[in-house]
Amino acid sequence: MLPHRTLIVCSLVLLASACSRPQWTTRPLRSLPGESARPGVSDASFRALLERFTENERRIAWSDAECQHVGRGFAELSARHERRTGRPLAAASYNAGLAFRRCGAEAEAKRHFRRAGTLPAARTELVVVEHGAAPNLERSIERLRRIVSDSRFQEPRALVLLAALELERARELPDATAARELARANLQRALAIDDGYLPALNQLAIYYLDLARAHADQSGRDRAELSRPGAEPPKLSRRHLDLASFAVERALARDPSYAPAHNTEGVIHFELGNYTGASRAFARARQLDPRFLEAHMNYAALNLRFRGFSAAEHAYRAALALQPKNYEAHLGLAVALRGQLAAANQSGLSLEIERQLALAAKVAPLRPEVDYNRALFALARQRTLLGADNIRALQEARAAFDRFVAKAGDEPEYARDVAKAREHLADLRDTLPFLHPEP
Repeated sequence: MLPHRTLIVCSLVLLASACSRPQWTTRPLRSLPGESARPGVSDASFRALLERFTENERRIAWSDAECQHVGRGFAELSARHERRTGRPLAAASYNAGLAFRRCGAEAEAKRHFRRAGTLPAARTELVVVEHGAAPNLERSIERLRRIVSDSRFQEPRALVLLAALELERARELPDATAARELARANLQRALAIDDGYLPALNQLAIYYLDLARAHADQSGRDRAELSRPGAEPPKLSRRHLDLASFAVERALARDPSYAPAHNTEGVIHFELGNYTGASRAFARARQLDPRFLEAHMNYAALNLRFRGFSAAEHAYRAALALQPKNYEAHLGLAVALRGQLAAANQSGLSLEIERQLALAAKVAPLRPEVDYNRALFALARQRTLLGADNIRALQEARAAFDRFVAKAGDEPEYARDVAKAREHLADLRDTLPFLHPEP
């Protein structure tokens, strides 16, 4: 996942990832070498569960009941095999774990992945589950490297996930060249196994997006200059954006229903300034996969940028249904609701805006964006209030801007908004004494 922060008012959360949504890039196993003879397991039962799994994938029809039915079915087949042979049926245990993951039953999924033993695919899924619950970049990279080595570089999913995490680490390094080269080499290895492997093609596009940002034309400007209010963002490398587009086109030519590639296509369109194309791509991604968090977030943020407040609201709510403690989604929803404030709905909508801001602050109390948006919300309410209520709203705005400036400090990413906050504070220092003179 690309690192991001929700900017203060109307930002785009650019998320393009092959590793944060592992359940939709994995397929159940039909059999493993040495498991063609399965004592205690009916081939017809195994095939029936595979068909049901595949049908749920095709129709995006997973429900808690379906996950339990398919997951428990495969688990029982593995248990029968173990009663006859003394060891679980690895393919069935792995498939059970995948089924439980489809509905977020992570603890149950982990149990079955562990029962699959040394199976590289199951070990890979364990890394994904555990990294998602408690991210530890170095530990996860080392575990994936061991899986890749143990499988003699023949486990494409592990190679792609390793490349994704290597790119994530590279973004934090002052000189990321070597780390990016490691990622590129692992993507090439995955594509050498299967030149149409969709997660590898999608991650290759993300790799080129990273390069496009790394080679952005900054025209000699330093970081401080780029952070000044009104500064134009650097133009990304068109050559690398074209390479990212080519990788996405290959993925979609192979499977037009592959949602992550549509999401990455949307990010590329956005970077090229084609906002209509970006919106269509994000909409297509979330239509193809309603559980695709990044697509909902990207569609919402893009609509927010262009004042499509109602569409943004619905997309942020879809994201929160998938991830209830998502800071950016709570904050974005509050901004989308604030954009819909009117005299007729102010009372009810104000309560919901306050609730969403409070939920965002609870998730990340040290981040400053909530305070800025609380200040803007107070100013929006102030315009419709009279007397003491009007003055109280202005005082709330001043206090929130002060908190924002203190929390944001001298971080370059907040420089523009700190400058705006200080302008508001200067106006408030002039206005409040006039409206509410000291006795």
